[in-house]
Amino acid sequence: MSKIKLYSILGILTLTILVNIFAVPNKVFSANVPTPELYTEDSPPVDTDVDGLTDQGEINIFGTDPTVADTDGDGYLDGAEVLSKSDPVDYYSPGTMAEVSQQQAKKIQDTPWAWYSTRAAGIISYILLFLITISGISLSTGLMYKFFGQVWGWRLHQWIGIFMILSLVTHVSALLFDKYINFTIIELLVPFTSHYQPFFMALGIISFYFFIILISTSLFVIQTKYKLWRFIHYLSFPMFVGAFVHSVYLGTDTHTLPMLIIYWGSAITISLFIVYRIIFSLSQKKTEHNKLTQTL
Repeated sequence: MSKIKLYSILGILTLTILVNIFAVPNKVFSANVPTPELYTEDSPPVDTDVDGLTDQGEINIFGTDPTVADTDGDGYLDGAEVLSKSDPVDYYSPGTMAEVSQQQAKKIQDTPWAWYSTRAAGIISYILLFLITISGISLSTGLMYKFFGQVWGWRLHQWIGIFMILSLVTHVSALLFDKYINFTIIELLVPFTSHYQPFFMALGIISFYFFIILISTSLFVIQTKYKLWRFIHYLSFPMFVGAFVHSVYLGTDTHTLPMLIIYWGSAITISLFIVYRIIFSLSQKKTEHNKLTQTL
């Protein structure tokens, strides 16, 4: 069996193992209506009806419907009523909500956006990570140059990295303002210190540091120590795997069809590109060997 066929088989086996190891549990991918049994203390904060209250809180604390933003139908969101000390299940109890100003009411209703902001930034960061990994492999094989040229190929790769830095900073910073989990700065920067899902949080933090190392070496090492830079860039593969697991297991919208397409589509594409990279490398070595043989 040739080496190319062998590495192709290994690539396919790698993808198969990835799918089986990191397949999201049924309770995360379930599209059923939320029930108390689906939510435990370790469940991610989910707000199905976007009313400012998590599904867990609506079921276990407030007695409201997690699928209806205004359970009592009085025109006020359940979250707004709870924060304004009125009864979210009593149509005739708007409470102090009627007395607060429009600015205060808007502030109350906008409370969940700290979480939504960090989630949006996280999704953007993951997509940019996928793009920067694909573009990196394409640069190493010359595929990127065929479409964008040498100069613009590198610039595009660099700009993706810059935008990814901004989205990651937003992702981490917004978590400090989330009032549901109440992360500390230490929990967000030091692996395995989080009180919430420490393992999956640690994978995200470690992947973040891998990215910082890759960016730093690209800025300060590539010109003087190219081989070291190239060796360090192999961290991009465990970085992607760590970010993939972190995103799938902690994402509150993992069970939705668009996110399933994004996660598994990116994982399959990266796996195929890795196989392509291996085949390209073997082909290059074979070509060099043939040239050397002919010369001798």
